[in-house]
Amino acid sequence: MVVILVDYHVGSAELLEPLRKMGLPAESGDIPADLAWEGRGEGGAPVMVGVEFKQLGELVQSLRTQRLQGHQLGKMRDNFEFCYLLIEGELHYDNHGRLLRRAGSRRFRPIPGNMAVGELLKRLFVLHLRGGCNILWTRKRAETLKYIEALYRTWTD
Repeated sequence: MVVILVDYHVGSAELLEPLRKMGLPAESGDIPADLAWEGRGEGGAPVMVGVEFKQLGELVQSLRTQRLQGHQLGKMRDNFEFCYLLIEGELHYDNHGRLLRRAGSRRFRPIPGNMAVGELLKRLFVLHLRGGCNILWTRKRAETLKYIEALYRTWTD
């Protein structure tokens, strides 16, 4: 069975045990993405698949500092034939389009970084169109884990 490598750094490391509990073969490692595995491409040829995992607030900061598009995406493109950006978080915004995070059952606060929903979506579309990064979006951790499982099985079954 093909192993899912999970980067040992903060953020992605918290996915390791839940993936194992789901029965997936996951191991910790030092990799140029948050998750990676060898998949089967056309005709069964081996291809490397990389997944960068970001929670919504972290994504905004990463886009603002250009760490994602200037550093992380380049490393992924150098090391993987297929790249994914897996975003976790509910998409909320106010009447002015400013991104919000839940701060209680009915309260919301602005996400640091002062990014509008239109700007975020435009940047994600450009990452896909120009950067070759496939975008996946989930709302909660359980959904994130199911997406990872389905993506893994798509490439390895």
